[in-house]
Amino acid sequence: EQRTGSAMDGNLIAKLGVLRHLVGIAKIIPVAEHVEEFLEANGKQKIVIFVHHKAVGLGLHNHLMKITERLKLKGPVSLTSENASSPEGNRLNDRFMSDPDTLIMIASTLSAGEGKNWQMCSDAVIVERQWNPANEEQCEGRFPRPGSIAQSISITYACAIGTPDEYLSEIVERKRAICQRTMGNESV
Repeated sequence: EQRTGSAMDGNLIAKLGVLRHLVGIAKIIPVAEHVEEFLEANGKQKIVIFVHHKAVGLGLHNHLMKITERLKLKGPVSLTSENASSPEGNRLNDRFMSDPDTLIMIASTLSAGEGKNWQMCSDAVIVERQWNPANEEQCEGRFPRPGSIAQSISITYACAIGTPDEYLSEIVERKRAICQRTMGNESV
């Protein structure tokens, strides 16, 4: 069977999408461990974890529930594509913002990357890279907001070495550099 170039490209993109999902699932435990270390080291500081796939968010939620129970903390709240814009999502967001004992937010990169102001928080993890760097920059932009008291903001990108994650990270960073040069900001 002979395939055209665009059919092969589409098939390759679909395969990379599946691999990206599998790598995201593989990062659940290491990211949960990272968050546990963060909680132990930083007391009552809050953290937001951005995910793309629902299975990754659910897996993280389940692991973090066990960790927060062990540390005697409140469990994480989750903003998903289903609830981010709903009254329930607004209640969860308000709880994260105002309750000093709710320390973890798991948020959909695409659904919660805009319109949220988490100026009371200075730390985040982006678990799954996006094809479009602007989607990641939207997530990063939720923290340096008016009223922010943070001296610095730390965004951690979880990258699984030796997987398609590295390849995707290189592509996204190259795109980001091109965009910044195009916009006249030579410093990348």
